[in-house]
Amino acid sequence: MLDGYAGLSRGPEQVTVRASRRLFPGFDDATVGPIRYEVLEPMKKVRFALDPNPCQPLAFDWVYEAALPPATEERTHQRVPLGYRVSADLVRYHQMGTASGWVEIDGVREEIDPDQWVSTRDHSWGVRYDVGTPG
Repeated sequence: MLDGYAGLSRGPEQVTVRASRRLFPGFDDATVGPIRYEVLEPMKKVRFALDPNPCQPLAFDWVYEAALPPATEERTHQRVPLGYRVSADLVRYHQMGTASGWVEIDGVREEIDPDQWVSTRDHSWGVRYDVGTPG
């Protein structure tokens, strides 16, 4: 499965759109429902987009541009207590940059100016904690 979510925090409120699809065919396409993730330049420039959708009054289209190289966290590898099954095997990196584009909620559009906005991204992959049947 390929799962995706897009969200916006506004004060104490969080607005989220979630989507899923089969991974195959199309494993090289990171589009899931109205959510799109497009690598424009590996490790440097990424486009994030959420098309208008019937779930939430939220849409956006912005380009992230790295200001620094990614920083990798230490790998997490755990097994269930007294067992052989891997309960977590996770790798993650974080990266700082800028953003340009727009975000719209409730019909109000805000332009994202790269001279005014800071953007971060993280990417993780692997076996997640507390997923699947308890060990």
